Amino acid sequence: MPVTINLPKLRLPDAYPLLTTVTKPWDEHELAELGERLGGVRLEREGLWHTGRSALHLVEVYAASRSFRFELLASDELDGAADVGVEPDKARAIAEDFLAPFRPDGGDLTLRDISDAIVLVSESPKADPRRFVTATEVSFGFSRGDIGFVGPGAKARVSVRPDGNVAAA
Repeated sequence: MPVTINLPKLRLPDAYPLLTTVTKPWDEHELAELGERLGGVRLEREGLWHTGRSALHLVEVYAASRSFRFELLASDELDGAADVGVEPDKARAIAEDFLAPFRPDGGDLTLRDISDAIVLVSESPKADPRRFVTATEVSFGFSRGDIGFVGPGAKARVSVRPDGNVAAA
């Protein structure tokens, strides 16, 4: 038995707004300043990345955009873990302070999510696992007015350890 489905006519606007940007390549002075600010590391070019490492920090900068990744190196996943994470408002303030020098000109931070990164540890197969918070994750988007940015570099996440230090961004 044949079935007829009538779909309403799709109406699309004649044009969509598009905001394009030109990515400015990193220069040596900017890389040196960024490395110093993010743990005092010296960044060196490695293919598509500029990377630097110290005893405590790892920094990776994507050469083709203004994106970077920062990580506090720990010898153990549970280093600094606690029963509870940082209170959400305090974690947000720490994350905003950390990101302040790196925000795009005219870009506003838009909070997307705050959640705890947890690890469950069990001493034996029959034991109930113990819950540890390794960080409070604060995720942001960037916008200008009511226009949200999309694409590489249009978001940021900062991991705040229970002691209030930034573990990763």
